[in-house]
Amino acid sequence: MHNEVISDAKKRILNLIDSESFFEIDALKGKGVIAGYGTISSRPVCIFSQDFSIMSGAITYENCEKICKIIDMAVNTGVPLIGFYDSMGAKIDEGVEVFAGLQKVLSKLSNASGVIPQIAIVSGISAGIATFAVSFSDFVFMIENKSKLFISGAQAVTAVTGEQLDIESYAGAKNHFENTGSCSFMCKNDKACISKIKELLSFLPDNNLADSEIIEKDENNRVCEELLKENIDVFDVINSVCDENKFFEINSGFAKNIVTGFGRIGGRVAGIVANNAIELEGKLNIDGVDKASKFVKFCDSFNIPVVTFIDNDGFVVSVEEENKGLVKKSAKLLFAYADCTSPKVNVIFGKAFGGANLAMGTMADIVIAWNTAKISVVNPRGAVNVLYSEDIAEADSPVEFRQQKTEEYIENNAMAENASGFVDSVISPVETRQRIISALDMFSSKREIKAVKRHESISF
Repeated sequence: MHNEVISDAKKRILNLIDSESFFEIDALKGKGVIAGYGTISSRPVCIFSQDFSIMSGAITYENCEKICKIIDMAVNTGVPLIGFYDSMGAKIDEGVEVFAGLQKVLSKLSNASGVIPQIAIVSGISAGIATFAVSFSDFVFMIENKSKLFISGAQAVTAVTGEQLDIESYAGAKNHFENTGSCSFMCKNDKACISKIKELLSFLPDNNLADSEIIEKDENNRVCEELLKENIDVFDVINSVCDENKFFEINSGFAKNIVTGFGRIGGRVAGIVANNAIELEGKLNIDGVDKASKFVKFCDSFNIPVVTFIDNDGFVVSVEEENKGLVKKSAKLLFAYADCTSPKVNVIFGKAFGGANLAMGTMADIVIAWNTAKISVVNPRGAVNVLYSEDIAEADSPVEFRQQKTEEYIENNAMAENASGFVDSVISPVETRQRIISALDMFSSKREIKAVKRHESISF
């Protein structure tokens, strides 16, 4: 078979997995999809790739059955599932039969959710009903100026709305990475995409009954002297705490007021959620709580500890946000943390004010606060406006008077040392890494038995 012509669909698989490790299944049928198993860095994975060269990657019933077979194999063997998506949608002349096939695929992907990690790569075009399978994945990769993800094409949009659109503007990687949040990783090219997938897999367990590999490459008792400097940002804090100062961020282009990603802390993989005060002053909005809650749910599914870094000044004040459902969406984040049975460690390193602080995972196993942190049931400015409204109105300089009272309120009521019953320990910033590692070690054997139920009944 030295003269075998290898399709782009198969090349994608061979470029990702270890050399000579791929074994194809059902090679004689379902020509529009290549499926099989192999290893990545010696770890088994199941993988499939849609072939755009055959009927533009059209989804057929036979192709769906082939994908279902590899999904079953991934679930039954407990290994990650990786899919390369490149399809213009259903094969129209098959009629509703293709719906039956796609229903089977979506049902199996849904049942596999939270059992095995699922990764989708939009290699080219994913259009129409083909997009649903992509959205069922835990992580979605797209390639700049190449990947397109959309339900309705530009011509269809123009026909209905009369609006002339460039498909790249709404279906391209940049839009989904920065605006919709549908793209977890935007890569420059195929090679960068392959590298990023391998890096992601290094943090993930094989399945929900397995643990991520513990790799000790750093000193557990390392003191974080750099955290004493002024004007540190959230990435300084996260990188300082992570082993070898390495943090793997996820969804970095979307809802930048919230940071999510993986890091190793004391050799253990941890999911990290943090407020980013550089964006929106770290305040919570709908996109931010959506991003954080999805990530927390993933970590909980695979028993990955969640470390939350809090520097939060409250919720975004906006009629638009309220009208879009900020109340309900914020409850989604609260629910995700409350429902999470993985070890949870909170570090309050800046501000922690009001309901937004509650939303950021206060139902933690351990809550640590820096001795410089400020914690209050309400925003101090708001508290002063209520407590001293008449005095402010009568003051010779209302702005200066309000500022003075705000500083007094913080000093007397909002310093971390006053947070008895809420904070477990007040520490110097230099101790942060040591304390987190201690907590993760302690709660590594945590077991929380919950009431038997099919699933939560609350819909967000």
